[in-house]
Amino acid sequence: MIEARWLSSQDDLSEITKVHEACSIIMPSGDVMFICLFDAKTTKLIGVGSARFLEINTRFMIESLCVLPDYRKQGYGDFLLRLLIRRIFDAGFSQYIHVNEEVSPFFVKRGFTIKSNESGRLLLVREGDVFPCK
Repeated sequence: MIEARWLSSQDDLSEITKVHEACSIIMPSGDVMFICLFDAKTTKLIGVGSARFLEINTRFMIESLCVLPDYRKQGYGDFLLRLLIRRIFDAGFSQYIHVNEEVSPFFVKRGFTIKSNESGRLLLVREGDVFPCK
């Protein structure tokens, strides 16, 4: 069983930092909201998604999405993304993310479209609520 919890920049983020390091992803800083997945049985943090509101462009940018290697290919990344999209959609915004080309198929499969490509970093955008379950 998995438990999801929202955290903010004001919470203790030490475990979140460890997950980002394990996934080789830079930990976002500043005013960021985090959605965390925990293994309810062991209370171990197994995945993190994060987003921030960018006032310059009045949009929400998905900052990171990472699941520990032992928990991948079980739908947790998909679940994290759904939770982020729902929170951003409920606030009335589109979802944006910058990703490397090698992970873009994960997002394109879930309704994001490529808006630009700068040296292998893609800007993807998505409108609307969560995507349908398969």
